[in-house]
Amino acid sequence: MKGLWTRSWPNRGVTAPETEKTALVKQLEQLSARPDALQAFEMLKREGVRIAALTNGSISSTKSLLERAGLLDLVEHVISVDEVKLSKPRREVYEHAAQTMKVEPGELALLAAHPWDVNGAKAAGLTTAYLSAERPFSDAMRTPDVEGATLVEAVQRLLEVQ
Repeated sequence: MKGLWTRSWPNRGVTAPETEKTALVKQLEQLSARPDALQAFEMLKREGVRIAALTNGSISSTKSLLERAGLLDLVEHVISVDEVKLSKPRREVYEHAAQTMKVEPGELALLAAHPWDVNGAKAAGLTTAYLSAERPFSDAMRTPDVEGATLVEAVQRLLEVQ
């Protein structure tokens, strides 16, 4: 089967052709924030909640996305898995985020649209919110503390449990 990754996972010693890597990076650079992201971030700020972005991507590409969306000034930290040389959903990534924010994991919440990300954060002791806009949450994973069909709804529910 020919696809974006033509062979195997990179950590098995095989890499994708440079043209495919470049095409993927260009696509990622064009991502937009969700339409209600600014409203959700402003809700958090009004309530005195500190905001960080935790990404499996690079700090620069995440900052670019946040800047294009007018969100960067609302974000205290952009935290990349590059800092710990592991990827989400590894426990160490969420623990690193808590250390960066200078809080205990139980004082940190993660809102994500990926069940695997919520599952990893929950395993690390974080409060979790699942953005259920695209798909229902998997019963095979740790249940999120709250769910919302939109970012605003998920933030509202998170604020209720904090």
